[in-house]
Amino acid sequence: MYRFILGLTIIASLGGCGSNIADEHWTVSDSLGIRIVESDVGDVPVLPDLEMIASFGTVGAGGAEEFYQIRDVELLDSAHLAVADRGSEEVRIFGLDGRHLTSFGGEGSGPREYRGLSLVQDVADSIFTYDVGNDRITVRSLGGEFVRSYRLEWFSGLLFPVEIAADGSALTVTVSHMTELEGVGRIVDQSVVSTYDADGSLLDSLRRVPHNERFVRQAGDLRTTVGAPFTAEAGLVRSGSGFCHAFGPTPEVRCYGESGNLEAVWRLSIPLRPVTEPDIDRYWSTLLEEAEGPYRDVMLRVRDDLTFPQWMPAFAALLLDDDCSVWARRYQPTTDQEGTWWLFDSEGKVTGRLNTPAGLEIMDVERGLVAGVWRDELGVEHVRVYRR
Repeated sequence: MYRFILGLTIIASLGGCGSNIADEHWTVSDSLGIRIVESDVGDVPVLPDLEMIASFGTVGAGGAEEFYQIRDVELLDSAHLAVADRGSEEVRIFGLDGRHLTSFGGEGSGPREYRGLSLVQDVADSIFTYDVGNDRITVRSLGGEFVRSYRLEWFSGLLFPVEIAADGSALTVTVSHMTELEGVGRIVDQSVVSTYDADGSLLDSLRRVPHNERFVRQAGDLRTTVGAPFTAEAGLVRSGSGFCHAFGPTPEVRCYGESGNLEAVWRLSIPLRPVTEPDIDRYWSTLLEEAEGPYRDVMLRVRDDLTFPQWMPAFAALLLDDDCSVWARRYQPTTDQEGTWWLFDSEGKVTGRLNTPAGLEIMDVERGLVAGVWRDELGVEHVRVYRR
């Protein structure tokens, strides 16, 4: 399931998040009321490497430290974190020393169970989860006791909560509705970004934005749909009633206000990256070596028709830290490459570049800590926590 992570726009609701950065490395202009910030990354500092303070995960031994399909990691405070493990359909609570404290959930459709667990987040004194199979948000205490559950109002397509945020006395949830595919070839899905209240009632639909890209082949009555190669799902981050969004090859983040109107564009002065013939050859050799069963058969069926983009995507994820910086992860076509994150301040200026270990997927950044899942060369999942 797609995981989007909330963040911010540059609007005034981010009080206290101003920048003290000098202006010599940025160009700020205005175009019909849209603030455009372009950062010259040539002199942007490379930030110190992350310091790993915890890593835990086993294979073959069973128990709470054996993970399969981790979908989310949430720092609860300076000493605890929650892991959403879809393989067991459990939320597991650990200390930062890796000590397992408690678990709750389990597979099923009961009020305390999950099917397709994909989100865990703490809000005030509660833990919120979402599972797609039951299409349900569940609220628990920080100790794991069940409080209530509810569904989000929706009308068509697939629904994916982004994140649940405390906003005064209300909670809001931003979701995306996948639309039906039309036509053949490379097709970009559109999402409707919407807000909800704490009872799941639809408040407003803000804007339709690009979401992901797929390839559709039609041969007689047989219609085949596969994920398009060298694409990344949209990054989406939220602020107040607005949001920021990144999709496609252009290295920029586009920020929208509470009415859904474009208010700002944050750009990096880095060149587009072409998709080369060696990239395509590597794509096919890796896929045919690793793919099995029906999926392999499908890919062989579309191979002669499958088309490739001219350019690589710019970003593969967005997230927000508690210093009001938006982190944008550079897209990498393989997982064995070191990661690169660009950090934007609340005004849209790039203030640093962070390199992260290959195989690490960052899922939460708070209180000077970075948490996520690291996968080794065999795909074994480990929860890792770092100090910035």
